[in-house]
Amino acid sequence: MVVWLIGCGASLSNEVFLEDADFLAALPGREQLAATYPGSPGCGAIGDDVASLYTLTVCSLEGTDNLLAQTTATTDVVRAVAPTERDTDYRRWGPGAWDLAPGAWLLGEMSRSGTGAYYAWTFSVAESVDGPWEPLLDGYHYGGAEAISTGVGAFDWDVAQQYRFDDQPGEGVVTVTYDSSGDGEVLVEAQDVAFGFGAQPASADWWFGADPDGGGDFEYRSSDTLGDDVDASIRARFDETGAGRADAVVNETFFEGAIVDFVQCWDATGALTWQWEATSGSEEGSVDACIFDDKARAENLP
Repeated sequence: MVVWLIGCGASLSNEVFLEDADFLAALPGREQLAATYPGSPGCGAIGDDVASLYTLTVCSLEGTDNLLAQTTATTDVVRAVAPTERDTDYRRWGPGAWDLAPGAWLLGEMSRSGTGAYYAWTFSVAESVDGPWEPLLDGYHYGGAEAISTGVGAFDWDVAQQYRFDDQPGEGVVTVTYDSSGDGEVLVEAQDVAFGFGAQPASADWWFGADPDGGGDFEYRSSDTLGDDVDASIRARFDETGAGRADAVVNETFFEGAIVDFVQCWDATGALTWQWEATSGSEEGSVDACIFDDKARAENLP
């Protein structure tokens, strides 16, 4: 979108463009919804000679980022086109043919409060330009004191699967809660989600906070991440080089519900520098080589 500013006062048309920009600023974009690991070769390119929690962290974060990318691939569609309908506190885009889902039509709608502090938005899809319309992605945004502050969006993968705009459609609902007024925090909650054909529905949670220097803080919880019947909540911290530490709290049902602490540290290449496991008291490497020397538990997951 291009916004023209002229002289001491803007024309009526320029005011309209400025108002359009306010609506677009309330939509989450890729610059807000991203979660990346510095220096990562990509999940599929990780070798075997690295810390197991490094691999799990990189792959989990990559999966989280893919979910965020799917969300913003929808919201970013309207950034390149002008609204088809405008009212004081309302904007509509489309309906228009959707490149991500050949044969489908996309409709975007936004409304806001009279004060401009609250925005609500919905993206719907249909097989015909005349509908009926099914909500695919909806959410709300609080502007607060910052231009971009907090918001929530929910992506309905059941609807997405009907239109198969992704090579590996999913089922269930993915909810994204973001806060861009501080450290770029993002919480992703997957409810009864099955990704890929034939996959079993499962629930998982991820939280990510980006550091200004390029590092990050990543918390995730899911079932069977470390083996069958193993539930784990893991907090991984890493600096801008990719060196990091992960503290896992594992509920192993085959140990009759015992809670197990498992810690791994790694260098910028992912190579293990220290490992400690509470149940056996076993230790490998040196704690002095750990980039973070303090224990940290997941504290931002629901």
